[in-house]
Amino acid sequence: MPLFQRLLDSIEKQDEVNFWRCYDGTVRSGDARALELKTQRRILELFKAGKIVNRKKEATKIKLLDQLWATAQISHERPDAALYQDFIELYALVGSLAGVEKGIAALERTGAPVQSRGVQQWNMVALIRAGKVVEARNIYDEYRLETGDSPKLANKFFRACGHADQETAMLDLFKDLEQYGPAPDSHSYSFVITYYSVRGRMDEAAVWLKKLSSRLFNRPPVTQVFNMVLAGYIRTVQPEPANALLVEMAAAGVAHDWNTNEHVIGIAAIEGDSTRAWRAYASSTNPNPSHVTLEYLARLTGPVTDDDASLDAFRAALAEAGVELTPVILAKLVKGYKQLPDGNSAEAVLEWSHRLGYSVKEHTYNDVLAAHINAGDLASGERFADAMSKAGVPVTEAVWRRLIWSLKEAGQSEDALRVLEDGHERYPFMPRAFVAELQQRFGRKDPLAVRASEVMGDKMAFRSQKPLDH
Repeated sequence: MPLFQRLLDSIEKQDEVNFWRCYDGTVRSGDARALELKTQRRILELFKAGKIVNRKKEATKIKLLDQLWATAQISHERPDAALYQDFIELYALVGSLAGVEKGIAALERTGAPVQSRGVQQWNMVALIRAGKVVEARNIYDEYRLETGDSPKLANKFFRACGHADQETAMLDLFKDLEQYGPAPDSHSYSFVITYYSVRGRMDEAAVWLKKLSSRLFNRPPVTQVFNMVLAGYIRTVQPEPANALLVEMAAAGVAHDWNTNEHVIGIAAIEGDSTRAWRAYASSTNPNPSHVTLEYLARLTGPVTDDDASLDAFRAALAEAGVELTPVILAKLVKGYKQLPDGNSAEAVLEWSHRLGYSVKEHTYNDVLAAHINAGDLASGERFADAMSKAGVPVTEAVWRRLIWSLKEAGQSEDALRVLEDGHERYPFMPRAFVAELQQRFGRKDPLAVRASEVMGDKMAFRSQKPLDH
């Protein structure tokens, strides 16, 4: 399938992994000029919702958004007002005042109004993120009456203050809302609670939680608000008030969701209570617990070996919690050891799976390899990678690049080059960012950087397609 068609398919399916894999090559080939307006808007939807993008630093998010902007400017179908409004929103959300100003200027050139609340609310957000709270407050004061009894505009202000560490501006506006309206809603309180929780200021978070309960006429807040405070207590290693809050939730009839159960695991990890942790894990409805949660479970389990006694001890620990040993639990435990990291324990758990006759998926083998790499045990990593190769289990591209980088960082240049040569034919891509990092860290003339650049060039040439007749 031509690269441009793969790009379109990834956009239609909102598949961000394959989108970013195909995007750079499509731009380089010139095919990106054929993207229709509706497709470009779908790209921005993918950017906004993307988990990969959300994990990036803000500077990287802005750089990626700038690339999408540049692509829109050279498209055969020129951007319209709606597309520019989408860009303005996204630039505000990633904290780029320059991007918002650029978007507003472009929007104005289309003849669309730029002094509307729909545009200026994002200018307000960007100004707060840039530390220009006085100008942002002026915008809020100008447009607040348009929202009637709804504090939606104020909530955008509060959320931006949380990102920008603007406590005074947040509290000043909250006080004004209480006195003059529109009245704060539960979301307004939640943004203030979150502000204090993420900063570990738990006394203030608890006060605002009580304020919210009082405003709700002693009805309990929703589960998500309690979760914010629980996360703060775990972050600041305070199991006692966290447990008290769980008791309060139970007394008020507030149900646990999967996030609450993961917080219970975090509390249990602080207390060293593996039985409680595994019970909470079994109660969770989330099939993909966070990496932090899995690390807690691995830490509570402790180092293990591949002998029967170690397996029996783990099985007994699960039984005490009323949990049955399953292939999924062992695969998740391997991921936990990857995060810890403890490559030897990860490999031992893999051996348990084999001994029990469980089917083991490719990603679990790769998690074991990553655990060795993360632990700095590159000799075991190379050994395990060779064993995977002999068994016909492919190393994923991400883990392969991680092994190359780690070997090079450890001064094992020949081994890094060997791993590059042994594996590159299995993968259709050599990311430009990876090559650039090698060049920046080790120099453009370094043999590994040179070879990686050659491989990238070969793959780009192989994937290159003539522009299609769209």
